[in-house]
Amino acid sequence: MYRHPLTLKVMRLARPTFSQSMVFPVDYVTDQPSTFSQSVQQLLETSPALFGNITSTSVMDSDTPYESFVYTEALSVPRKFGAMYLGETFGAHVCITNSDQEVVKNIAIQASIEAGGRKSPLDLELRSNGYEYRQDQSSHIVIQKLEPGESVNIQIFHETRQLGVHDLEWQVDYLRGNGEPDTLRKLFNFRVNNPLIVKTKVNNIQWPSNRTENDTAKRGGASAIFLEIQVTNATEDTMVLERLRFDPVSVYDIAEFDRIPTTDNPLPPQHFGHRDTSKDDQGLVEENSSLWHGDSFLHHNQVRQYLYMLIPKPSLMNAPSKQDYLDALRKTQMTKSLGKLDIVWRSQFGAMGRLQTSQLARKPPSLFPLSIECKKIIVSKHSVAQERQSQLGSNNVLLEEPFKVQCRAYNLSDTTTDVAVFVDSTKLGTVLLCGATKYSLGPIESGESREFSMTFIPMSLGIHRVGGLRITNLLTGASQDVDHLADVVVSQGDMEQK
Repeated sequence: MYRHPLTLKVMRLARPTFSQSMVFPVDYVTDQPSTFSQSVQQLLETSPALFGNITSTSVMDSDTPYESFVYTEALSVPRKFGAMYLGETFGAHVCITNSDQEVVKNIAIQASIEAGGRKSPLDLELRSNGYEYRQDQSSHIVIQKLEPGESVNIQIFHETRQLGVHDLEWQVDYLRGNGEPDTLRKLFNFRVNNPLIVKTKVNNIQWPSNRTENDTAKRGGASAIFLEIQVTNATEDTMVLERLRFDPVSVYDIAEFDRIPTTDNPLPPQHFGHRDTSKDDQGLVEENSSLWHGDSFLHHNQVRQYLYMLIPKPSLMNAPSKQDYLDALRKTQMTKSLGKLDIVWRSQFGAMGRLQTSQLARKPPSLFPLSIECKKIIVSKHSVAQERQSQLGSNNVLLEEPFKVQCRAYNLSDTTTDVAVFVDSTKLGTVLLCGATKYSLGPIESGESREFSMTFIPMSLGIHRVGGLRITNLLTGASQDVDHLADVVVSQGDMEQK
């Protein structure tokens, strides 16, 4: 059997863990120490090392239940390789020993790691002193000689960026005592798992035009995006999320809905489920304080939810010409990529991991060249109706009292279009139409818009949808259904005023 004079051993560098106590928990039914608690206390005093409480001098009774606490102050070294997760740094300590009776010379050491068919050299850090060596490259060390029984220690670190099996290969070229060259190769492998499960859900909503009523362009048709992100801890341990940041693509601005609205907000932070609040020197809640501040722990299989709204940049939507505006609108509507997530966490004893996702994608909605936007909801001049709307919001209407929906139709195509709007009475629900079911708007030039109004009457209390429209290009016959135009809050007209 062929035998190398050198032996190579690899040990993963990992942080220790708290050892667990062997004591069973005590049933604290009465205020007096139980018989079991007293016997455990006596055993602990005679054999403290058995339970890891080497320095503990606290008395164990029903008021101070230390024996029921699982973890002790003693640390234990991991007995197995353990799990490796994407984004963490893999560290290993390598010991190369001359186990022969002759001197081994010119020991050239190099290491590489292969994942996903790509092989990368590893930087070597010599952790032994007193040896003559040279290091022409960071991934290549040459030790001049090793006497019998001597050993050299090397450490490597590698940031994992791919899932799956990783092959760690070591190659040691050396000269035997008789001057004969030889090579020692060792191969180790480990699997990198996914630490976080990221799920996304995208909803497209119509974004109202930010142009004033006096603006002759009167453009619209832009849409915002609600991006819901769910992050699940897929590791076996609890982690601390230090940072979760979403970086949108260049065409969008972002609004984070996990921030507490402190400006003119009469509700306390606890109303939003906020446990710990960042405060300034005056004791006031800091602006844009996160809902998750002070509660960064994410346990095994626990889910945390984030909500963002992506809004088209004003610089794009305020383009100087109609054609530039239409180009910018198509760019924001048809883009598939939304942005990236940058996540930083820490696991046991502060071990840091970082993960940056690829571009979060969506299925772009079809860009129909005609669109309708609700500009305003107008109630009757009845004093109660107007007062209710001023107090509760512009979408508040009264039961069984007509209200007008002021709409604007946009032509987003490159040519002049003859537009008509139809109302499907079967899709109206409890908000009924008063008046004609067809509105002929006539020719609308490219990039222009036209206003029209419809009258509805609500027949039941609550929040209801206004929709059931169909906008049609009379020149081509193409049409699109608009099932949701606006939401209204219907309240009782004779409700007692406060």
